[in-house]
Amino acid sequence: MRIRKSFSRFIQVMRHRAKKVLGLNIPVRSYYFDTNALRRLTFDKEIPILLDASRSQSIQLYLCDLVVWEFARKRHQDSTERGTNPTSGLLNEEQKGLHLKKTFCQIQKLFMDNGVYVISSDTVPSQTLQDYISQQDTYFNQNNTNDCRDARIFLTYKHNQQINGAIVVCEDSKLKGEFIKSGYKVLDNAKDFVATLGEADKKYKLVLPEVSELNGGPSQGLRDIILSVDPTYGRLIQLSQDHDLLISKLNELSRDDKDTRIMILAIVQASAPIEEAKLINLLIPQKKEVDVKRNMSVLCEQNIIRTVGNVLLPNGIDKEKREMCEQAMAMKIDVIIDLLSRG
Repeated sequence: MRIRKSFSRFIQVMRHRAKKVLGLNIPVRSYYFDTNALRRLTFDKEIPILLDASRSQSIQLYLCDLVVWEFARKRHQDSTERGTNPTSGLLNEEQKGLHLKKTFCQIQKLFMDNGVYVISSDTVPSQTLQDYISQQDTYFNQNNTNDCRDARIFLTYKHNQQINGAIVVCEDSKLKGEFIKSGYKVLDNAKDFVATLGEADKKYKLVLPEVSELNGGPSQGLRDIILSVDPTYGRLIQLSQDHDLLISKLNELSRDDKDTRIMILAIVQASAPIEEAKLINLLIPQKKEVDVKRNMSVLCEQNIIRTVGNVLLPNGIDKEKREMCEQAMAMKIDVIIDLLSRG
C-alpha cells in the first residue's frame, strides 16, 4: 500500500512539473464530492491530502456550497456539542450561531485558498428544483429535508457547465443511483479515492485561516436554502447574523490589540471569576505581559469587565457590554476548549 501511494504521488508530481515547466497541456481530472463523502474524511489526515492535491493542481476539486456548509456544521458540532466537551453548557443559541458562522467562513476560505471551486447552489431556480423533485422516476421527496438538500447538490452539478463532467465521489446510495442513472461516473468510497492521491507534501500544513470579520457567513441565497433544508442550524445562523457588536467596537484597534482584548473578554466570560494573575499566565505564551495588562486595564476602565479584589468578572448588567463578552467567547471557543481541557 505504501509503495502504491508513493508511486501515485510521484506520478502526480511529475504531471504537475511537466505542465508547469514544459507547458504541456495535460488534462487534470475533476471531482465533485457529495456531503457524506466529504464528511467521512478526517480533518487531520485525509483532508490535508485532498487539499494538497488540489493546491498542486494534481486534481481539480468542485464542491457545492451546501456540501461546504455540511462539512462546517460537522466541525461546529465536534467543537461545541460533544458530550465530553468542557464547554457544553456555556454557549447560548446566539453564541452557537456566531461560532457556526465563523466555522463556515474558515472552512470555505480554507477550501478556496487551496484551489477548490465552491459552486453556489442558489443558481438552481426553485421552480427547477420543485419540477425535478415532483418527477415520479426520482427518489426525492419534497417533504424530506435531506432529499431536498440532495436534490440541490445533484442539480447544482447537472446544471453547471463549469463542472463539465467531473467524476462524482458519492457515498449516499440513493443519490449515487441518481447520478449513475443520468450517465455520470461515480466513485463510491472517498477514503479509497484519497488513498490513491498518495501523501501530502511534508511542507504543507493544514491551518484554519483567520477570518477578519463575523459579518460574512453564508450568502443570503445559501442562508435561505439552509433554513429550508437544515432548519435547526439555519435558525442559529439567522440569530447570529445581526450581532456583530464586538467587531464594530474594536475595528479601529491594531490587529494585536484587537485579538488580545477579544481573548481577555473570552476567558473572563468563560471562566469568571478568574484571578488577574491566572488570566495573564494563560495569555503570556502568545502575548506580551505588558500588552495583556494594558488591554486589561482599558477594558476595566470601559467597564466591559470589572475587578472585585484580585479577580475579574464580566459586566453582567449592561446589555451591550454583556453581549461583547458573549461574542468574544463565541469567537474564541476553540481556544477556550483547549484551555479548559488542560485545566
